[in-house]
Amino acid sequence: TGVPPFQGEDLADIYKEILQFNLVFDEEWNLISEEAQDFVSKLIEPSVERRLSPDQALAHEWIKNLIPKKNSLSV
Repeated sequence: TGVPPFQGEDLADIYKEILQFNLVFDEEWNLISEEAQDFVSKLIEPSVERRLSPDQALAHEWIKNLIPKKNSLSV
């Protein structure tokens, strides 16, 4: 979207929102699927314990849906 999920009047406000992890998926994000929004929010999670690992990220439903199924390829 080109619009970050953190909003503020200036950089100081945005940094504050990032530190408090106040995600706001506003109207520009309406075109982005809920699965993709979930993926983004889990990748930028500040808590290492809750943030997706690389393996978990690759297993996320949004990523799995991007990869073509073997039997969906035409020859």
